[in-house]
Amino acid sequence: MSGSTRDRSPTVRGTSAEATARSTGVPVLLHQGPADREAVEALAARLTAPVELLVEPELPALAAALASARAYLGGDSGVSHLAAAVGAPSVILFPPAHLPRWTPWSPTARPIAASGGPDEVRRVTQALEDALTAASR
Repeated sequence: MSGSTRDRSPTVRGTSAEATARSTGVPVLLHQGPADREAVEALAARLTAPVELLVEPELPALAAALASARAYLGGDSGVSHLAAAVGAPSVILFPPAHLPRWTPWSPTARPIAASGGPDEVRRVTQALEDALTAASR
């Protein structure tokens, strides 16, 4: 999650994480930053897959968790850029206007324009499943 309301797309991320967790058996870990409590609690309550919370970790612990993640899903935020920087297979939702300037340089990052269109959950879920497949090779 991200503390900025502009960067939140919890419905897409939650639905995609849920679908991917069900189809792959991969556990879901939600990061909660200082401004994310309500959004994380709402998302965790909606998910039927088992969820673990990583609440306000120190930066080295967050970086270590991201580095060992099988995949990462998030919005345009500092945490998403950190995930890409440490090499986590990352699916990152960006406002379309931000893609050209803010897409991470990491080859493990898969930027997606968050358009809010009807196929967005399918596209994000497929990208997350692709990231998991690539990571297991």
